[in-house]
Amino acid sequence: MGAIDIMRNSSMDKILRSIKPDNVEGYISTKKNYFKDFGNDVISIYRNKDDKNLQIKIPLRREFSDYSLLLNDTIGSIAIIEKRNALEIVTNLKMDHPSDIIRFRLHGEETKDGTAPLKSGAALYSGALDILLASAFVIEKPERKKYTHLKGVASLIEQCRIGQTEFGSYSVPLICPLFKKDNKSINFLKWDDKPENTFTRKVTTQLMKSLNHIVDAISNDKTEKLMYPLKEDIIINSKLYVALTEMRPKYEKLSLDIKSDWLIEPPKENVRQIVSINNDCFKEIERVAEVFTPESESGLQVYYAQVVQLKDHMISEKEYEFNKGQIGVTALVPGGEIVRAKLTLDEDDYKKALKAHSSRKTVKIKGVLKRGKRDHHIIEIENFEITE
Repeated sequence: MGAIDIMRNSSMDKILRSIKPDNVEGYISTKKNYFKDFGNDVISIYRNKDDKNLQIKIPLRREFSDYSLLLNDTIGSIAIIEKRNALEIVTNLKMDHPSDIIRFRLHGEETKDGTAPLKSGAALYSGALDILLASAFVIEKPERKKYTHLKGVASLIEQCRIGQTEFGSYSVPLICPLFKKDNKSINFLKWDDKPENTFTRKVTTQLMKSLNHIVDAISNDKTEKLMYPLKEDIIINSKLYVALTEMRPKYEKLSLDIKSDWLIEPPKENVRQIVSINNDCFKEIERVAEVFTPESESGLQVYYAQVVQLKDHMISEKEYEFNKGQIGVTALVPGGEIVRAKLTLDEDDYKKALKAHSSRKTVKIKGVLKRGKRDHHIIEIENFEITE
Protein backbone atom coordinates (compact mmCIF):
# COMPACT_ATOMS: atom_id res chain seq x y z
CA MET A 1 0.00 0.00 0.00
CA GLY A 2 1.33 3.42 -0.92
CA ALA A 3 2.23 6.08 1.60
CA ILE A 4 0.45 8.96 -0.13
CA ASP A 5 -2.93 9.18 -1.87
CA ILE A 6 -1.55 10.32 -5.20
CA MET A 7 -4.66 9.26 -7.11
CA ARG A 8 -6.34 12.41 -5.77
CA ASN A 9 -3.25 14.58 -5.76
CA SER A 10 -1.87 15.43 -9.20
CA SER A 11 0.84 17.69 -7.75
CA MET A 12 2.21 14.82 -5.65
CA ASP A 13 2.18 12.61 -8.75
CA LYS A 14 4.44 15.16 -10.45
CA ILE A 15 6.73 15.34 -7.42
CA LEU A 16 7.13 11.55 -7.29
CA ARG A 17 7.74 11.37 -11.02
CA SER A 18 10.49 13.98 -10.65
CA ILE A 19 12.44 11.78 -8.21
CA LYS A 20 15.34 10.04 -9.92
CA PRO A 21 15.69 6.27 -9.41
CA ASP A 22 19.43 6.79 -8.76
CA ASN A 23 18.53 8.97 -5.78
CA VAL A 24 16.33 6.23 -4.33
CA GLU A 25 18.97 3.54 -4.86
CA GLY A 26 21.62 5.80 -3.42
CA TYR A 27 19.47 6.44 -0.35
CA ILE A 28 18.78 2.73 0.25
CA SER A 29 22.44 1.86 -0.30
CA THR A 30 23.32 4.01 2.72
CA LYS A 31 21.36 1.63 4.96
CA LYS A 32 23.91 -0.86 6.26
CA ASN A 33 21.31 -3.52 7.01
CA TYR A 34 20.08 -3.74 3.38
CA PHE A 35 21.72 -5.32 0.35
CA LYS A 36 20.83 -5.44 -3.34
CA ASP A 37 19.33 -8.84 -4.07
CA PHE A 38 18.13 -8.34 -7.65
CA GLY A 39 18.31 -5.76 -10.38
CA ASN A 40 17.66 -5.20 -14.09
CA ASP A 41 16.78 -2.17 -16.19
CA VAL A 42 13.23 -2.04 -14.81
CA ILE A 43 13.44 -2.75 -11.08
CA SER A 44 15.88 -3.18 -8.19
CA ILE A 45 15.12 -5.20 -5.09
CA TYR A 46 16.85 -4.68 -1.75
CA ARG A 47 16.45 -7.09 1.17
CA ASN A 48 17.10 -6.84 4.87
CA LYS A 49 20.17 -8.77 6.00
CA ASP A 50 18.45 -9.98 9.17
CA ASP A 51 15.00 -10.65 7.73
CA LYS A 52 14.92 -11.66 4.06
CA ASN A 53 11.14 -11.16 4.00
CA LEU A 54 11.64 -7.42 4.39
CA GLN A 55 12.26 -6.01 0.93
CA ILE A 56 12.17 -2.71 -0.90
CA LYS A 57 11.35 -2.59 -4.61
CA ILE A 58 12.60 0.40 -6.55
CA PRO A 59 11.15 1.20 -10.01
CA LEU A 60 13.83 2.38 -12.45
CA ARG A 61 11.91 3.65 -15.48
CA ARG A 62 10.43 7.10 -14.99
CA GLU A 63 8.88 7.02 -18.44
CA PHE A 64 6.53 4.19 -17.42
CA SER A 65 3.00 5.37 -16.65
CA ASP A 66 2.90 3.60 -13.28
CA TYR A 67 6.28 4.91 -12.06
CA SER A 68 4.79 7.26 -9.47
CA LEU A 69 2.43 4.57 -8.17
CA LEU A 70 5.26 2.06 -7.77
CA LEU A 71 7.53 4.66 -6.20
CA ASN A 72 4.73 5.55 -3.81
CA ASP A 73 4.76 1.92 -2.63
CA THR A 74 8.55 2.11 -2.27
CA ILE A 75 8.33 5.21 -0.09
CA GLY A 76 5.57 3.56 1.95
CA SER A 77 7.87 0.61 2.65
CA ILE A 78 10.74 2.89 3.65
CA ALA A 79 8.45 4.92 5.92
CA ILE A 80 7.28 1.79 7.74
CA ILE A 81 10.80 0.42 8.14
CA GLU A 82 12.27 3.72 9.33
CA LYS A 83 9.15 4.74 11.31
CA ARG A 84 9.18 8.12 9.64
CA ASN A 85 6.71 10.38 7.89
CA ALA A 86 6.54 9.51 4.17
CA LEU A 87 6.68 13.17 3.14
CA GLU A 88 9.97 13.58 5.02
CA ILE A 89 11.40 10.74 2.94
CA VAL A 90 10.14 12.39 -0.25
CA THR A 91 12.15 15.49 0.70
CA ASN A 92 15.28 13.33 1.09
CA LEU A 93 14.81 11.61 -2.25
CA LYS A 94 14.20 14.78 -4.25
CA MET A 95 17.76 15.98 -3.68
CA ASP A 96 20.43 15.02 -6.22
CA HIS A 97 23.13 15.20 -3.55
CA PRO A 98 23.09 13.48 -0.14
CA SER A 99 21.88 16.07 2.35
CA ASP A 100 21.41 16.53 6.07
CA ILE A 101 18.00 18.02 6.76
CA ILE A 102 17.14 20.18 9.77
CA ARG A 103 13.39 20.42 10.35
CA PHE A 104 11.77 23.28 12.23
CA ARG A 105 8.33 22.31 13.47
CA LEU A 106 5.75 24.44 15.25
CA HIS A 107 3.75 22.16 17.50
CA GLY A 108 0.39 22.91 19.11
CA GLU A 109 -3.33 23.42 18.56
CA GLU A 110 -2.71 26.39 16.27
CA THR A 111 -0.85 24.26 13.70
CA LYS A 112 -2.82 21.02 13.61
CA ASP A 113 -4.28 21.87 10.21
CA GLY A 114 -0.82 22.35 8.70
CA THR A 115 -0.92 26.16 8.83
CA ALA A 116 0.76 28.59 11.22
CA PRO A 117 0.19 32.18 12.38
CA LEU A 118 1.87 34.46 9.85
CA LYS A 119 4.49 36.00 12.15
CA SER A 120 5.41 32.67 13.75
CA GLY A 121 5.73 30.96 10.37
CA ALA A 122 7.80 33.77 8.89
CA ALA A 123 10.13 33.69 11.91
CA LEU A 124 11.02 30.07 11.15
CA TYR A 125 12.50 30.98 7.78
CA SER A 126 14.67 33.87 8.93
CA GLY A 127 15.63 32.00 12.10
CA ALA A 128 16.68 28.90 10.17
CA LEU A 129 19.27 30.92 8.29
CA ASP A 130 20.56 32.65 11.42
CA ILE A 131 21.04 29.55 13.56
CA LEU A 132 22.78 27.78 10.70
CA LEU A 133 25.09 30.78 10.29
CA ALA A 134 25.87 30.80 14.01
CA SER A 135 26.84 27.11 13.96
CA ALA A 136 28.80 27.35 10.72
CA PHE A 137 30.72 30.30 12.11
CA VAL A 138 31.94 28.21 15.05
CA ILE A 139 33.19 25.45 12.73
CA GLU A 140 34.87 27.79 10.25
CA LYS A 141 36.66 30.23 12.54
CA PRO A 142 35.65 30.13 16.21
CA GLU A 143 38.05 32.96 17.03
CA ARG A 144 36.77 35.32 14.34
CA LYS A 145 34.29 38.01 15.38
CA LYS A 146 32.67 38.84 12.04
CA TYR A 147 31.12 36.90 9.16
CA THR A 148 33.71 38.07 6.64
CA HIS A 149 35.66 36.05 4.09
CA LEU A 150 34.53 32.70 5.49
CA LYS A 151 34.42 30.48 2.42
CA GLY A 152 32.90 27.46 4.08
CA VAL A 153 30.04 29.48 5.58
CA ALA A 154 29.37 31.26 2.30
CA SER A 155 29.40 28.00 0.33
CA LEU A 156 27.04 26.28 2.77
CA ILE A 157 24.49 29.09 2.70
CA GLU A 158 24.68 29.22 -1.10
CA GLN A 159 24.02 25.48 -1.45
CA CYS A 160 21.30 25.09 1.19
CA ARG A 161 17.65 24.96 0.19
CA ILE A 162 14.34 25.40 1.95
CA GLY A 163 11.99 22.53 1.15
CA GLN A 164 8.23 22.56 0.87
CA THR A 165 6.28 22.80 4.09
CA GLU A 166 5.54 19.24 5.17
CA PHE A 167 1.96 18.53 6.16
CA GLY A 168 1.20 17.70 9.77
CA SER A 169 1.53 20.58 12.24
CA TYR A 170 3.79 23.12 10.49
CA SER A 171 7.22 21.91 9.48
CA VAL A 172 9.90 23.68 7.45
CA PRO A 173 12.80 21.54 6.17
CA LEU A 174 16.22 23.16 5.74
CA ILE A 175 18.14 21.02 3.25
CA CYS A 176 21.92 21.08 3.66
CA PRO A 177 23.87 19.22 0.93
CA LEU A 178 26.89 17.35 2.28
CA PHE A 179 30.13 18.73 0.86
CA LYS A 180 33.82 18.96 1.55
CA LYS A 181 35.63 22.24 1.00
CA ASP A 182 39.08 23.31 0.05
CA ASN A 183 40.52 26.70 -0.80
CA LYS A 184 39.12 26.80 -4.32
CA SER A 185 36.00 24.68 -4.60
CA ILE A 186 33.52 22.40 -2.89
CA ASN A 187 33.05 18.71 -3.60
CA PHE A 188 29.66 17.18 -3.03
CA LEU A 189 29.51 13.88 -1.22
CA LYS A 190 28.62 10.76 -3.17
CA TRP A 191 26.18 8.22 -1.80
CA ASP A 192 28.94 5.77 -0.92
CA ASP A 193 31.18 8.34 0.84
CA LYS A 194 31.39 8.91 4.59
CA PRO A 195 29.91 12.19 5.84
CA GLU A 196 31.72 12.80 9.14
CA ASN A 197 34.52 14.92 7.63
CA THR A 198 32.26 17.10 5.50
CA PHE A 199 31.88 20.73 6.43
CA THR A 200 28.09 20.36 6.35
CA ARG A 201 28.01 17.47 8.83
CA LYS A 202 30.29 19.34 11.21
CA VAL A 203 27.90 22.30 11.11
CA THR A 204 24.69 20.29 11.59
CA THR A 205 26.31 18.34 14.43
CA GLN A 206 27.51 21.57 16.06
CA LEU A 207 23.98 22.97 15.80
CA MET A 208 22.30 19.99 17.47
CA LYS A 209 25.01 19.69 20.15
CA SER A 210 24.51 23.37 20.96
CA LEU A 211 20.73 23.01 21.16
CA ASN A 212 21.08 19.90 23.34
CA HIS A 213 23.41 21.80 25.67
CA ILE A 214 21.10 24.82 25.90
CA VAL A 215 17.91 22.85 26.58
CA ASP A 216 19.62 20.51 29.07
CA ALA A 217 21.08 23.43 31.04
CA ILE A 218 17.70 25.18 31.23
CA SER A 219 15.85 21.97 32.12
CA ASN A 220 18.26 21.44 35.03
CA ASP A 221 17.85 25.04 36.27
CA LYS A 222 21.38 25.94 35.20
CA THR A 223 20.70 28.88 32.91
CA GLU A 224 23.66 30.73 34.45
CA LYS A 225 25.91 28.05 33.01
CA LEU A 226 24.98 29.41 29.58
CA MET A 227 25.57 33.01 30.63
CA TYR A 228 28.98 32.24 32.11
CA PRO A 229 30.42 29.33 30.10
CA LEU A 230 33.69 27.70 31.11
CA LYS A 231 36.55 27.10 28.72
CA GLU A 232 35.80 23.39 28.53
CA ASP A 233 32.14 23.94 27.61
CA ILE A 234 30.94 23.60 24.04
CA ILE A 235 31.53 26.79 22.03
CA ILE A 236 28.19 28.44 21.27
CA ASN A 237 28.09 31.53 19.10
CA SER A 238 26.06 34.23 20.83
CA LYS A 239 24.09 34.78 17.63
CA LEU A 240 22.47 31.39 18.17
CA TYR A 241 20.68 32.67 21.29
CA VAL A 242 19.54 35.77 19.44
CA ALA A 243 18.22 33.72 16.52
CA LEU A 244 16.30 31.39 18.83
CA THR A 245 14.59 34.29 20.58
CA GLU A 246 13.48 35.60 17.20
CA MET A 247 12.00 32.19 16.40
CA ARG A 248 9.89 32.18 19.56
CA PRO A 249 6.24 31.50 18.56
CA LYS A 250 3.85 34.39 19.13
CA TYR A 251 1.36 32.05 20.82
CA GLU A 252 2.53 30.75 24.21
CA LYS A 253 0.96 27.33 23.71
CA LEU A 254 3.06 26.68 20.61
CA SER A 255 6.42 24.96 21.00
CA LEU A 256 9.28 24.65 18.53
CA ASP A 257 10.76 21.26 17.69
CA ILE A 258 14.09 21.17 15.86
CA LYS A 259 14.94 17.79 14.39
CA SER A 260 18.04 16.64 12.56
CA ASP A 261 17.77 14.04 9.83
CA TRP A 262 21.37 12.94 9.32
CA LEU A 263 21.77 11.08 6.06
CA ILE A 264 23.98 8.03 5.46
CA GLU A 265 25.02 7.65 9.12
CA PRO A 266 24.56 9.82 12.23
CA PRO A 267 27.45 11.52 14.04
CA LYS A 268 29.56 9.37 16.31
CA GLU A 269 28.86 11.70 19.23
CA ASN A 270 25.81 10.91 21.33
CA VAL A 271 23.56 13.75 20.19
CA ARG A 272 19.76 13.71 20.44
CA GLN A 273 18.13 14.25 17.06
CA ILE A 274 15.11 16.13 18.38
CA VAL A 275 15.11 19.16 20.67
CA SER A 276 11.85 20.71 21.91
CA ILE A 277 11.71 24.30 23.10
CA ASN A 278 8.56 25.39 24.93
CA ASN A 279 7.52 28.84 26.12
CA ASP A 280 9.25 28.55 29.51
CA CYS A 281 12.47 27.49 27.80
CA PHE A 282 12.27 30.42 25.40
CA LYS A 283 12.01 32.81 28.37
CA GLU A 284 15.30 31.51 29.73
CA ILE A 285 16.95 31.68 26.30
CA GLU A 286 15.91 35.33 26.11
CA ARG A 287 17.65 35.93 29.46
CA VAL A 288 20.84 34.49 28.03
CA ALA A 289 20.47 36.39 24.76
CA GLU A 290 20.17 39.63 26.71
CA VAL A 291 23.68 39.11 28.06
CA PHE A 292 25.08 38.76 24.55
CA THR A 293 22.93 41.38 22.78
CA PRO A 294 23.79 44.68 24.42
CA GLU A 295 22.34 48.07 23.74
CA SER A 296 25.87 49.16 22.91
CA GLU A 297 29.38 47.74 23.01
CA SER A 298 32.78 49.36 23.25
CA GLY A 299 35.09 46.89 21.53
CA LEU A 300 38.33 45.54 22.96
CA GLN A 301 39.65 47.98 25.60
CA VAL A 302 41.59 48.11 28.86
CA TYR A 303 39.69 48.70 32.11
CA TYR A 304 40.99 49.37 35.60
CA ALA A 305 38.68 47.91 38.21
CA GLN A 306 38.09 46.92 41.81
CA VAL A 307 36.84 43.39 42.53
CA VAL A 308 33.68 43.88 44.58
CA GLN A 309 31.94 40.53 44.39
CA LEU A 310 33.00 36.88 44.33
CA LYS A 311 30.62 34.03 43.63
CA ASP A 312 32.21 31.88 46.35
CA HIS A 313 35.30 31.98 48.52
CA MET A 314 37.84 29.36 47.45
CA ILE A 315 38.78 27.74 50.75
CA SER A 316 40.87 25.02 49.12
CA GLU A 317 42.28 24.14 45.72
CA LYS A 318 39.70 21.40 45.31
CA GLU A 319 36.75 23.66 46.05
CA TYR A 320 37.37 25.60 42.84
CA GLU A 321 35.87 22.70 40.88
CA PHE A 322 32.48 23.89 42.10
CA ASN A 323 33.13 27.55 41.34
CA LYS A 324 32.37 28.95 37.90
CA GLY A 325 34.83 31.81 38.32
CA GLN A 326 32.22 34.56 38.25
CA ILE A 327 33.15 37.90 39.80
CA GLY A 328 31.74 41.39 39.94
CA VAL A 329 33.86 44.52 39.43
CA THR A 330 33.51 48.26 39.50
CA ALA A 331 35.36 49.34 36.37
CA LEU A 332 36.59 52.69 35.11
CA VAL A 333 35.62 52.96 31.46
CA PRO A 334 37.76 55.07 29.12
CA GLY A 335 36.15 58.50 29.18
CA GLY A 336 35.62 58.54 32.94
CA GLU A 337 32.43 56.51 33.37
CA ILE A 338 32.30 54.00 36.23
CA VAL A 339 30.22 50.85 35.63
CA ARG A 340 29.41 47.72 37.58
CA ALA A 341 30.09 44.62 35.47
CA LYS A 342 30.27 40.85 35.74
CA LEU A 343 32.89 38.59 34.18
CA THR A 344 33.89 34.93 34.20
CA LEU A 345 37.50 33.91 34.83
CA ASP A 346 39.49 30.73 34.48
CA GLU A 347 41.12 29.19 37.53
CA ASP A 348 44.38 31.12 37.37
CA ASP A 349 42.71 34.50 36.89
CA TYR A 350 40.14 33.72 39.57
CA LYS A 351 42.98 33.22 42.06
CA LYS A 352 44.26 36.67 41.08
CA ALA A 353 40.78 38.09 41.69
CA LEU A 354 40.71 36.52 45.17
CA LYS A 355 44.07 38.08 45.98
CA ALA A 356 43.04 41.48 44.59
CA HIS A 357 39.77 41.38 46.57
CA SER A 358 41.47 40.53 49.86
CA SER A 359 44.27 43.08 49.39
CA ARG A 360 41.97 45.72 47.84
CA LYS A 361 44.28 46.11 44.89
CA THR A 362 43.26 47.31 41.43
CA VAL A 363 43.08 44.88 38.53
CA LYS A 364 43.75 45.60 34.88
CA ILE A 365 41.34 43.89 32.49
CA LYS A 366 41.60 43.76 28.71
CA GLY A 367 38.28 42.73 27.20
CA VAL A 368 34.99 43.85 25.65
CA LEU A 369 32.31 45.63 27.67
CA LYS A 370 28.82 44.46 26.77
CA ARG A 371 26.07 46.72 28.06
CA GLY A 372 22.83 44.88 28.77
CA LYS A 373 19.42 46.14 29.79
CA ARG A 374 19.91 44.93 33.36
CA ASP A 375 23.51 43.75 33.70
CA HIS A 376 26.80 44.71 32.09
CA HIS A 377 29.44 42.08 31.27
CA ILE A 378 33.09 42.11 30.31
CA ILE A 379 33.69 39.27 27.87
CA GLU A 380 36.38 38.04 25.48
CA ILE A 381 38.96 38.65 28.19
CA GLU A 382 42.51 38.64 26.83
CA ASN A 383 44.33 39.73 29.98
CA PHE A 384 43.60 39.92 33.73
CA GLU A 385 46.30 41.08 36.11
CA ILE A 386 46.84 42.83 39.43
CA THR A 387 48.43 46.25 39.22
CA GLU A 388 51.16 47.20 41.68
